[in-house]
Amino acid sequence: MDFLRVGLPQALAAFGAGPFERGLSWTCFLLGLWCVLCTAEWISRFDLFRDDGLLSWRVMALRPQWVHRSALLAPLQRPRGVAALLAVRLACGVALLLPLAGWPRIGLLLALVATGWLFKLRNWLGEDGSDQMGQVVASGSVLTALGLQWQDLALALAGCLLVAGQLTISYFLAGVAKLVSYEWRSGRAVVGVMGTRAYGHDLAARLASASLWFPIAFCWFVIVTETVFPVFLFGPPAVLAVVLAAFGLFHVATALFMGLNTFVWAFVAAYPSVLVLNALLVRAW
Repeated sequence: MDFLRVGLPQALAAFGAGPFERGLSWTCFLLGLWCVLCTAEWISRFDLFRDDGLLSWRVMALRPQWVHRSALLAPLQRPRGVAALLAVRLACGVALLLPLAGWPRIGLLLALVATGWLFKLRNWLGEDGSDQMGQVVASGSVLTALGLQWQDLALALAGCLLVAGQLTISYFLAGVAKLVSYEWRSGRAVVGVMGTRAYGHDLAARLASASLWFPIAFCWFVIVTETVFPVFLFGPPAVLAVVLAAFGLFHVATALFMGLNTFVWAFVAAYPSVLVLNALLVRAW
């Protein structure tokens, strides 16, 4: 189908709402897993938010130029306020595991975005790339859910573009950064990281050091796959599915060996949007 000839509205009408709905259902489920896991991790480290903790307001306010002054954030200056915020996020995560649709699903996604934004304003320390990706996926899912609710497939597509675009940019820039790094090109990066105390693993370090060619081959596989990832968006769906499965296994490996547990679900939650966008692009040819 030629989008330039028939126009985007007609093309989306022919594509239908089904792929968007199925993709959003999977995204919400995976977002729920991510939210439950990352919130549970924060709850397990709640001592950080107490009055004598590293993330207490006494400590956070030491950098006034980084602190957002707002009456909305005043309750979050106290540990009880942070506990309430985490409780809301945990409840949202659990609810997203259920097969909800319509306004209840939209409300949960909006609550997830709002609480994530408040938590980010409260803490300018301690977050990582999975938190940023999860927030982008949740924001894009709001657009997709609203588009489905209002029967506006262009809005639903905008949500998919936001999520799939962020994932594509993340993988591509990660690949480019590795490509210009001698440590990655030489294979020393995986050996070095696996040998650290913070992100290392004894078994993985031994496996990476056992062969001269394995770390080089592994690093170059990651570099090439991440760098050319945008190309797979325009390829056959089966090829893209295999590539996403490989990336998913890569994230699982980083969770097992490096302790980056939340990265798995935050990034995999973006995969349904990538598959939907790919299906739409394939129909465009």
